Amino acid sequence: MSASCNVFDVGNSRIEFVRFGESGVIEDFLFIQGADTFPSAVSEYILDGENLVLSVNPAAGGLLISRLEHIGVCPKALTAADFSPALEIDYDVFSLGVDRIASAFASIHLGGRSPLKVVVDAGTAVTVDVVHDGRFTGGVILPGWRVVSHSLSNICALLPELKELHFTRPFGKRTDECIKAGIRNSLVGGVMRSIKHIQEAIGEEAEIFLTGGDANLIFRYLPAGTRYYRFLVHLGAYILFLDGYL
Repeated sequence: MSASCNVFDVGNSRIEFVRFGESGVIEDFLFIQGADTFPSAVSEYILDGENLVLSVNPAAGGLLISRLEHIGVCPKALTAADFSPALEIDYDVFSLGVDRIASAFASIHLGGRSPLKVVVDAGTAVTVDVVHDGRFTGGVILPGWRVVSHSLSNICALLPELKELHFTRPFGKRTDECIKAGIRNSLVGGVMRSIKHIQEAIGEEAEIFLTGGDANLIFRYLPAGTRYYRFLVHLGAYILFLDGYL
């Protein structure tokens, strides 16, 4: 089997493409949802090797697959069920996002001997998922900062919608700064409390993995030893491919 594999992770606002080869990640590209054309290098890569699509946005994922088929590529659209032969799933698999199970699967292969692994994916939504004894056992879903900011602005007439969240002081001197401090604290607090409750419920210390486009906003607040992987979702799909399950 060729080690060449192209993985598209289709989110709610953007698509991230990663090409894997024998040396690992060869190239990656990030492009916005609805882009008319692929970057030129992506167009060249997708004609060589397996093409895998993981999508949490059915409309955008379907459009991407149609575009790939139009240029003569036969992509494989992965679902959480595709991981079932390789990973025991104690969860309603039909309601499980494929990105969550791909990251969980990757954490098993990348982690150490600890039987408990917690995977935090900070994106439009923030997920905190539990892998115990090699089994996906559930998780927690929190709203990402953009969702919270948009909701506050829509419901509260005088509150602005944030363009970015960077703010390091403990409290603000302007309304936008106060919103930034509040959203940051609720996000970090929600993730940390989720990790604490998971460890208490299972009675073990966890290896913690972090990924997602907004990982930089919370990494500094997570426990020492947290392992950051930019392409954790893609790695899960690639490992499944290498192990011969597809």
